[in-house]
Amino acid sequence: MKIWKIKRRIYQLYILFKYITIWLFVKMFEKKLIQNSKYKNLWIVSERGNDARDNGYVFFKYLKENHKDINTRYIINSKSVDYKKIAQYGETIEYGSIEHYIAIILAKVLISTHIMGYTPQMNLFMYLDKVKKLKLKGKKVFLQHGIIKDKMNLKSSLDLFVSGAEREYSFLIETYPQYRSSIKNTGLARYDFLKQEECKKQILIMPTWRLYLSDCKDITPYDYFRCYNDLLNDDNIIELLDKNGYELLFYPHYEMQKFLGKYNTKRPDIIKIAKFEDYDVQRLLIESSILITDFSSVFFDFAYMRKPIIYYQFDEEKYRETQYQEGYFDYRRDGFGRVVKQREELIVELDKILKNNSCIQDDYKRRIDGFFGNKSIVKNCDKIYNEIIKLFYN
Repeated sequence: MKIWKIKRRIYQLYILFKYITIWLFVKMFEKKLIQNSKYKNLWIVSERGNDARDNGYVFFKYLKENHKDINTRYIINSKSVDYKKIAQYGETIEYGSIEHYIAIILAKVLISTHIMGYTPQMNLFMYLDKVKKLKLKGKKVFLQHGIIKDKMNLKSSLDLFVSGAEREYSFLIETYPQYRSSIKNTGLARYDFLKQEECKKQILIMPTWRLYLSDCKDITPYDYFRCYNDLLNDDNIIELLDKNGYELLFYPHYEMQKFLGKYNTKRPDIIKIAKFEDYDVQRLLIESSILITDFSSVFFDFAYMRKPIIYYQFDEEKYRETQYQEGYFDYRRDGFGRVVKQREELIVELDKILKNNSCIQDDYKRRIDGFFGNKSIVKNCDKIYNEIIKLFYN
């Protein structure tokens, strides 16, 4: 067994021991603890425990501003760069603390963008939920962190499974019959704030992660690194940026941020390698004029604002073999922009978009309209809240 696997197993055993100890304590003093204002009728919200910039943050903010009577608290590490914007509400729980464990055991509602994201160790608690040991009793709400388009391995119990669009909803019902009664097409919480604003002359490159690189120590031998690093140093890209007065930001997935120091560019004045700590992803999406991505569901957010997208899928075959199998969404048939596999194709397509004043083509706009429907009245947070309330009356 590899050393990192042994370390992970030891850490999980430590978390399990801590959880069992606190669980026994809570069961002994449950009535007294529930009377405490901290834990009475508690709703907890989280993302991954160290961030607040997705559906979790948006829905927490909505609850604090519109339903102040609810005892809502947010789980986050106090060292997180996002801590201050949560702390302004004065309702935080330190990630990994004893209070964190007590809260998840006693909470009436458990809300997260990731399945079991409100726990101190997602994989461990998903396993406990699967084997029905020491299960959490609160209503489990999965807000999602992006519209699901591929086939994923989902097994944990859920009381409410939020869907972001009609086609996704139909796919989820068909693919995950165990969640049939839990899936509700409310729309994603963060879409309430995705507004069309005047954009900067900014191109955003935001690729998703690769499962086979999760435990890699050196990313430089892999195509994933080479393709993007070559793009950041391509003379034709630099010429396009200079000619049109644009900047380019490279902001890879959270799981790939650990490799950011390996990337470089010879034109740091117009090509930025963006750290997670320095940029808010929602602001980036709202402010950017063009998105270049691969398989990341973040393109749905960009399309929602009717802005142009290019899919750079240089490793399509390997991605499908090692990560997610294609679901209902075919990029060439259903996509909201052109699919390219070569850097040269990408540059040609980018040039076309820039010559068209960064406007999205009508045929792609029609696809977007068909996918999302009428978005003139968006109150997704209201819909999610009402679905949670229904859980206690059905």
